[in-house]
Amino acid sequence: MSAGDNATGKQADAVFVGEYVIARCRDAGVHAGYLVSTDERYTVLRESRRLWYWRGAASLSQVAVYGFDSAKSEGSMIGAPEPLKRLRDSDICELTVCTDAGRDSIKGMPEWRA
Repeated sequence: MSAGDNATGKQADAVFVGEYVIARCRDAGVHAGYLVSTDERYTVLRESRRLWYWRGAASLSQVAVYGFDSAKSEGSMIGAPEPLKRLRDSDICELTVCTDAGRDSIKGMPEWRA
C-alpha cells in the first residue's frame, strides 16, 4: 500500500468520526465506541467497551447491524465502558459503523467482571 492509499483510507475513516463503531484489532481485540479521531498513528474511541467474548450473534457484522440476540447472549463477556481508548492504527484491521440497534445492544449488555 502506498502512502497515497493510506491517506485515502484515513480520509474515509474520518467520515466515521462521531459514529459508534466496532474496531477489530489484530493484537488488541475488539472494541466498540464513538470514534473521536483517527490518523496514521492512532484511533481514539470514547465510551469504549471491549468485546472479549460474545454469544447471540454469528459475527461482528451481525452485532453491528442487529446487535445481540438477548435470548442467546448469556455468557457474553463485554467489558466496562472506558472513557477513552487509544488504539494503534497499525493494529486495526477494520472499522464498522453500527446501526442504532447494534449500538444500543452493545451499550445495554451487562458488564463482565472476573
